[in-house]
Amino acid sequence: GMCLEKLIQERLHIPTRLVLRAQDNPKWFRAREQVQLAFPSTRSWSFRYANGAEFNQARSQQKQWLLGIKQTVGALQYPTPNETIINDQWLTLLESQTSDCSNMQCLNDMLKLLNMTWHRSDRPMYGPRVETEATTSRTTPPNKTSDNEENVSSDVPFFSIPHVYADAFVSDDCLDILYDDLRAFFYLDENICYERPDPTETVLHLRNFLTEMPRRGLVLGYEELEPSQMAQKLFCGGSNFSIDAGLYQRNNNVSHSTQPHLAIVSRFDTHVRDYARALNDSGWQVRHIQQKKQRKGVHEGNADFCFLASAETEIVGLRISSYFQFAGILGNASLVRMYSVDSPQTRARHLNYYTYPFKHPELQRRFRFENVESVETAQS
Repeated sequence: GMCLEKLIQERLHIPTRLVLRAQDNPKWFRAREQVQLAFPSTRSWSFRYANGAEFNQARSQQKQWLLGIKQTVGALQYPTPNETIINDQWLTLLESQTSDCSNMQCLNDMLKLLNMTWHRSDRPMYGPRVETEATTSRTTPPNKTSDNEENVSSDVPFFSIPHVYADAFVSDDCLDILYDDLRAFFYLDENICYERPDPTETVLHLRNFLTEMPRRGLVLGYEELEPSQMAQKLFCGGSNFSIDAGLYQRNNNVSHSTQPHLAIVSRFDTHVRDYARALNDSGWQVRHIQQKKQRKGVHEGNADFCFLASAETEIVGLRISSYFQFAGILGNASLVRMYSVDSPQTRARHLNYYTYPFKHPELQRRFRFENVESVETAQS
């Protein structure tokens, strides 16, 4: 959402505001509470602004309006000659900016469509209004642009047509654009922190997807390396980094005779001992960070996030973990190693390989993608 807001304002010069639509399940409510505890800048947000009937009706009206344009015009004409959107996919560009439409080509198509529809003489200025009690904070509407908007009140949510609905985590294309903005906006409340890594300590994030989703995890491709594979391929020379080349060359103050230190953070304790044992056997001195047992009143998820974000040397974790990625974006680690597992399950979900050519110099310096074969793939 923040990425689209920035692109629309800077490239199209259309007045834009970002409003939120919340999920209705207990897990989401717990996540919102933790986010607001962690990031003071989010505490004034109205997370349910777009949860009412007003937004649902505005979406329905927008869809009907766009369908009417398509039936009348056939294919929308771009400002440049002979450039058209000739398939039905363009109808979804404003309705749902999901992970399926997160690359710059798709974002550029969305901007072109928004620019064309915004300036149409027949566009509705606002979606239909439903009189409801004001239960959340309201945003002052933009300057009135027609007599039809004179009676727009800030007491009831309002939504322009066209509007864009985004429901995906920040893509790498957007991260290149938003990196500095994200780091400035999402500053951590130090009260969520408890323990912090040593300055030369590597931090491993074990997501443990299969503990949370034992039946569906593998089918969805949420696969992590097994303990022995992790130790060999990510921390002992089997991949792009060995203990010598990986750790010591990045920390000139660490002696080659010093045993490297590694901390493990994980939402679940399951299998952590197995990883610690394998890494110890590879020459690492390992400790498991168990925040919940160390300090009452601090949520362990937030405390683990602070631990990851506070690492100075390097952090290692699954690329598909948005929790780990966000800690890397906002944190201090000189190297963020994001690995993907190449296995039959991840290949089926197209999660087995990933790389991205960041343009932002700090992202180029800090972020590194690694693609590692699983045991099954290596033996096939």
